[in-house]
Amino acid sequence: MNPHTLKKINDIFTPSAPIVEPGHFVGREKEMERLLDAIITPGCHIVIFGDRGVGKTSLINVVKNTLDNYGIQKNIVSYTCCDSDSYENIVGSFLLDTNQLYQEDIKEIKKTKTGKTEGSISVIKGKISKATEESTTISPVVKFTVQPHGIATKYFSGNHLFIIDEFDRITSHETRSRFANIIKAASDNKAQTKIIILGVSNNAVELIGHHPSTVRCIKTIHVPRMRKNDIGYILKQGCNLLNISVTDEIIKLTIFASCGLPYFAHLLGAEMAKYSVKKNISHIDLSHFAILLKNALDGVIDIVKETFDDGIYQGENPDYSFGKSRSEESLYRELILLSSALFKRGLLENIADQANILLEEKKHSIPDDIVGKEKDNYVALYRSHDLFQQDIMTLIDGHNGGQCPSFLTINSDGSLEYLDPFIKGYALLRLCQFWGVNNLHKYIKENGLINHWS
Repeated sequence: MNPHTLKKINDIFTPSAPIVEPGHFVGREKEMERLLDAIITPGCHIVIFGDRGVGKTSLINVVKNTLDNYGIQKNIVSYTCCDSDSYENIVGSFLLDTNQLYQEDIKEIKKTKTGKTEGSISVIKGKISKATEESTTISPVVKFTVQPHGIATKYFSGNHLFIIDEFDRITSHETRSRFANIIKAASDNKAQTKIIILGVSNNAVELIGHHPSTVRCIKTIHVPRMRKNDIGYILKQGCNLLNISVTDEIIKLTIFASCGLPYFAHLLGAEMAKYSVKKNISHIDLSHFAILLKNALDGVIDIVKETFDDGIYQGENPDYSFGKSRSEESLYRELILLSSALFKRGLLENIADQANILLEEKKHSIPDDIVGKEKDNYVALYRSHDLFQQDIMTLIDGHNGGQCPSFLTINSDGSLEYLDPFIKGYALLRLCQFWGVNNLHKYIKENGLINHWS
């Protein structure tokens, strides 16, 4: 494929990276308005929370790139947390990026290639004295004497917007509490610098803890899963920009499989665009979708695929296709997990009904070249409805000998429910491949799961 064409596709459909260009951003008008309002409100700081993959980072990226349009002048300082991060690392990075490193507060530790510390290098006003080796790496370390109140009063006078992403990865309660205290002190002192904290959580308290004194100075912004209309618009708008048309059936399937996450709309949109270029066509229908679905599944985040496979195979070798040299239990589990994805909270009888439908479809499509033990594995699955339903809990419930996958929960009424929308979206795409595009679309239509997208 022409590199220029590929770049154009990847600029429009971005499953692997947050959106940067405002023109490619869809929806979130309410959240953007609240965020801009908080940025210009004196003493107000922001906590943005929501599920993984709903577009929190994309939201902040787009707002950063539109501040000038609203006459808002801010120096943007961004930091992405990792599991090993500490209060000192995060604050030190902010001071380094804003040229506010002072000798009395911060020292830089010189490390060799082997990682061994060989003394300290004094830092004054952010200027590092010359190192003896070009290979020397420099890592700022804030002394413990630099407390939240001191940071807020001494270093937050500049017109900065300090964005801390993936804050949920910070496991230390003390570190989270310190940032809440920085926010409180900065608000009390009417500091020009503002903090925006982003993270995966159900509420702001999960991110920074419960601090009654910070309630008045924090605006919380929940980024929910995207509306069906917006998911459909991501696909339609992107395809229009690439001069591709798609059928209404494909848009409905994309909405259904996305589970409110823009990721899957971008993933499928990118594969449709690449397929249209490869085949030199400008219209994508269900027959094309069935073919390109394999590449889309291959392109799903590895950890999502691995987690789902772990739930199916539970220690078996996952590199077997359906019905070939696999245990009967893993075949059952695959059907159960795929069937469960169709329901928000699937009751066992509904799951069993759907799993039997899948079995019947496969019963009529056993390849002629499958013989012997492999064919027996297929035939062994054609059990009665009652026996299938009876075995469901045995296969996935840890209390009954199986191991319940981490992404699934068993509710008090016995229903099964996916906890992670990423895993559920992947399961629905696998179901689409397993059951057939037309069958899944027919099911969606007959059950009114997607009434309209426009």
